[in-house]
Amino acid sequence: MQTRSRVIKPSRLRERRKKLRQIKMGLAAFLLVVIFFGIVWLSRLQQIRLTNVITFGNNVVLADDLKSVAINDMSGYYWHLFPKNNAFIYPAGKIEHDILAAFPRIKSVSVAFETTETLRIEVVERQPLALWCQPVQNGSDQCYFIDDQGYIFAEAPDFEGDVFTKYYGLVSTDTPIGSRFLDTDRLANLQTFVSAVAKMGLPPTELHATSTAEYELDLDGGGKILFTDNHPLTEVLSNLDTVLGSLPLGSKTLHFLEYVDLRFNNKVFYKTSTTTKSSSL
Repeated sequence: MQTRSRVIKPSRLRERRKKLRQIKMGLAAFLLVVIFFGIVWLSRLQQIRLTNVITFGNNVVLADDLKSVAINDMSGYYWHLFPKNNAFIYPAGKIEHDILAAFPRIKSVSVAFETTETLRIEVVERQPLALWCQPVQNGSDQCYFIDDQGYIFAEAPDFEGDVFTKYYGLVSTDTPIGSRFLDTDRLANLQTFVSAVAKMGLPPTELHATSTAEYELDLDGGGKILFTDNHPLTEVLSNLDTVLGSLPLGSKTLHFLEYVDLRFNNKVFYKTSTTTKSSSL
């Protein structure tokens, strides 16, 4: 007895394989859609939504103002699907950027979730080192706080006495907040110089930067010291001390001093109420 084998034509075999591929692709697409919308559903769970904001390190900037920036940046959805206040995909970088832009007083900021429902904002506020001031017509000068990096960050109130060193010059704008007066090292050296001059018996009142390297330090007695930081300020101070020691009345009674010019390294010019002299050191 002969057996007859069934022969499938190549065209029908290709058709079956094509249908099988279509079924597999359909199932894969369906599975991807289910997974995608499952992720969307999970991302909206209330247990992982940042609905509470706490702040640390802020003493002057109000906590409510910081919270307002964070809440605003976390409102809405990504592509109308994923909530921006989800603890795992919230816009941390944008919140930090917007806080720094909104509050010049803040030096640095970091955000992280304390729990999956609570966002923690930690800031470091700038501390005033000195004042940068600009003359105002028919009124007292308008002064602003600067920090140890020379960054102008807030308006300053009127102070009684010489609480802070007053700096002038270099910043040419009516809205100086956010500008930089001098770099960190230069400002630190000037602060040291001003303090040293005060210890020599020459109380300073304000310092004018006539350029990024030349300065005029006004004294309480009405005189001034002209100097440059193109030379090490330790050398400038040494030259000043030498000149003061050579004056007839000594360094303790210098109300007669009109100016000392220390801009020329080892050549010093000075003027008193009675004489003008130069001295080679």
